[in-house]
Amino acid sequence: MKNTYQVVIIDVSPSFTGSLNKNILLSSDFFVTLCKPDLFSKQGLVNLREKMLKWKTERENIEMIVKRYDREIPFSHVITDRLTYLGYIINEYNVYAEKMITDHDKVVQEINAEL
Repeated sequence: MKNTYQVVIIDVSPSFTGSLNKNILLSSDFFVTLCKPDLFSKQGLVNLREKMLKWKTERENIEMIVKRYDREIPFSHVITDRLTYLGYIINEYNVYAEKMITDHDKVVQEINAEL
């Protein structure tokens, strides 16, 4: 079954408190977020960016320590360094008008400016 699947979609909770979300994200190649065009989602995306930077630093520190003690651990099997954020999907979109709900356009512009 190795290399059978091209894409696997995993829906996780919107929290950083548990280790499950962290492990799922760190074992992924790519991910996207679904968000509402509001200030809470904007802050959540900012928090996500900060967490990702922290996790990257943690990974680099662990790898440095392992190398210092000459341990042979294939890091690509432990924590991936390929994780790439592809962007976000707005879940309040007017499909009939084929555009975003007008009130949300300003917040989406703020989110884009922040990221």
